[in-house]
Amino acid sequence: MRVKLSYTADVEEIYSEATLLLGSLKETIQGVVNNYNNVLQELQGTQPNLLKIQKNISETRQLLEKVDRRSGEVGDILSGYQEYALRDREDLFSEEDFSETKPLGDEGEKDD
Repeated sequence: MRVKLSYTADVEEIYSEATLLLGSLKETIQGVVNNYNNVLQELQGTQPNLLKIQKNISETRQLLEKVDRRSGEVGDILSGYQEYALRDREDLFSEEDFSETKPLGDEGEKDD
């Protein structure tokens, strides 16, 4: 069973929090590598144990699912931060700052 967790962090902590979340996958990724190596080693043996191979492949798939899910969550966090940062930058300028700008390509044209 899975539950969705939510917590609050300061804007300045977004990158460090994302690093912690992704960093927590280090052991999981190492487990993927270990299972992968075990499967290859077993397949190259004189009498491969198919049950052991299937178990390792199944475990690897579960671990990869965890990596995929967490990576997606961090991606969502960073996308939300990007939207916030862009919106915050837009708030730095008023509409008056843009009211007298000409469309691109009109720099050399003169009204006669």
